[in-house]
Parts: sequence; C-alpha cells; structure tokens
Amino acid sequence: MKQLIQYRFKYEEIIKYLKENNMSKTKFCKLCNISMYTLNSLLKGSVLVNAFAGFRVSEVLKISLMELVVQID
Repeated sequence: MKQLIQYRFKYEEIIKYLKENNMSKTKFCKLCNISMYTLNSLLKGSVLVNAFAGFRVSEVLKISLMELVVQID
C-alpha cells in the first residue's frame, strides 16, 4: 500500500517576521496582497491555499516557497 506524504506550511516564519517587524496581521496581508482568511489558513499550517498567495508570502519573507512547505512525518 502506498503511503501518503503530508505537508504543512511553515507558519513559524510568518510569526517570526511579524514579531521582528512589529507588524500586524492586517498590514502583512496588505503587503502580501492576501486575505486575512488566507493568512489564518497559513498560520494553521495549511498548504491548501492558492499557489500565488503562497508565492507572495515567500517573496515578502525572502524565503523560497519550497522552504516554506515542509513534510510531516
């Protein structure tokens, strides 16, 4: 039987960015051009978001999108 590989979004990087830049979630959403719903989904670790939204977040964080998605064991 094939084992399913699961992934999650590395939300810790967003939290770190918000703290380091003393930024509100609202301001971060505007900067990334994403909705608050999308941000909250990412902060829950969901990878089931629009790829463009994930890419915009990765650009703001200056981290590649591939580094922001991690495999769950």
